[in-house]
Amino acid sequence: MDIEPYLEAHAFLRVERPPELWEVECSEQAFLGVLGELIVSGLSRGNALGDLLLNVSNVVVEDDAPGGAPPRGRFVAVSISGAGDWEPELVWTSEHPVIRGVVGVDLDAAFRPAGVPYAYVRVGREGGSATAYLRAVVEAPPRR
Repeated sequence: MDIEPYLEAHAFLRVERPPELWEVECSEQAFLGVLGELIVSGLSRGNALGDLLLNVSNVVVEDDAPGGAPPRGRFVAVSISGAGDWEPELVWTSEHPVIRGVVGVDLDAAFRPAGVPYAYVRVGREGGSATAYLRAVVEAPPRR
């Protein structure tokens, strides 16, 4: 699924993204569920919509790492960040979901139909962020 139109539709947020963005392997409804719940998590920290940063990045994880790190693969990481209290920091995986703080039952319920394998919450000096990894579409190599 091409998420470009949805980033353009959310121009009321501050948006950062690469020039070329990979497509994601989930339905429109599932993507919008993740994006919507991430935005709600930022708003619930006391931010206005225009104060939130939506960052979307292409991510390649080369090796499987132990301890709840993202699995090997290609992903599109979707992050919302802003001011406020984002405690506690946590790592959420589909195999070991942690439901507390920012990742409540609504965000957990949005991750599952989107196939999110990995997400995390980080606390910074003046706020924090929540990030979800969506599987990127892997294009087949050209036939010879």
